[in-house]
Amino acid sequence: MSRPSGTGFVLGQRDFLIPEECDDASSWIRDVVAKEVVATLEGNRNAPFRRSRHATTWKLKLVDAAGAPANVFLKQLDPTRGIVAKMKAIARARGAEHVLQISASLRHDRLGVPRVLLIGADRASGAEVLVMSAAPGHMLTRWMNPAHHCDLVMKSHDCIVQAIFTATSLPTMYSRRVTIK
Repeated sequence: MSRPSGTGFVLGQRDFLIPEECDDASSWIRDVVAKEVVATLEGNRNAPFRRSRHATTWKLKLVDAAGAPANVFLKQLDPTRGIVAKMKAIARARGAEHVLQISASLRHDRLGVPRVLLIGADRASGAEVLVMSAAPGHMLTRWMNPAHHCDLVMKSHDCIVQAIFTATSLPTMYSRRVTIK
């Protein structure tokens, strides 16, 4: 795999790359988003939004270049641990670069995926950083979580159709039978 192209810069102990597809907003990303990312990773902002097995996600509420509110998701991928994992990582692309390539490929195929605004890595720990814009619509996993006792039939028809369409394209571990009465 080839390395992604874009504008690289260093902020603190982290190396960042703004992908070519985001050149139109590169000054906003460098001046606002990158500084918020560093402040969040240093623990000076809000608590994590979600913690998974290999990553931590934060939801950052920013103001975009036009002055409108913008939601941005920051994901910090944990560094690889163990000798075998480190040896495998040498042959592979970095996780953030891989996500950037996948989203560019999906966008090329005309699928609506959020833009990757920024990727980076911490030089000291090896932890990778991925910053993406929020996808339009509702978070399907939140809607279909049984803990929320949310009946999709009670939602508006447009949202039900959107949820059914999205649920059929997700892996089976996320899909759940939805019936429209």
